[in-house]
This record gives sequence, C-alpha cells and structure tokens, in this order.
Amino acid sequence: MDYQCDLTSELNQLLGLSTNAAMCERAKQQLVTITTLGAKSGSLTDIKAVMQETKTQGMALNKPETPSVSTADPLSGYITLNEVKSKGVNAYTLQDNLTDLAAEYIKEQQQ
Repeated sequence: MDYQCDLTSELNQLLGLSTNAAMCERAKQQLVTITTLGAKSGSLTDIKAVMQETKTQGMALNKPETPSVSTADPLSGYITLNEVKSKGVNAYTLQDNLTDLAAEYIKEQQQ
C-alpha cells in the first residue's frame, strides 16, 4: 500500500498520478484517515519492525499470546493455500502470515 500511496513512487510517476493535484490531496487525506484508525503504512520492512515492536511490548506486559503453529516457508515468509490444505485449517489462524488465498480459504472453512 505504501508503494501505491507514495505519490513520489515510480509507479505513481509512471501512471501520471504524482502530477494530478486532486489525486495527491485525496491520497494524503486517505493516508491520514487510515493512520488515525490505527493502520500502519510503510515498506514491508517498516511494517515488520512495528509488528515486532508491538509483539515485544505485549510480551513485556505478560499478555498471553495465542499459540500459533506456523511453519511458513522461510524463503517466502508466507503460508500458502497448499500448506493450509495439507496441514489442515485448524493448524493456522488468520493472524499467521497467510497469502490472500489461504486466508480466504480459512475464513470459508470456519463458516
């Protein structure tokens, strides 16, 4: 999302959106809105750092964590639909690092 919302990104420059004043203002307002709602934007590295910081703070407060049996491929970092199907829906939660298809499959199976 950061790459698409960053008005100076190569993508937006190629699309010509960085020169569109109305689009720039809209994107700025939307970023402010999602930030006030608690969403974090940035590069994947930035997001992972925030998540690790939050996790560390939660551990310091002795908050119990839900156990997660996550055996994601260390190369990609994502749990794929094939992994979910092979290990079963109950082996993963929606908080795990799932691909979009894997998350949708788990949601469907839990209904």
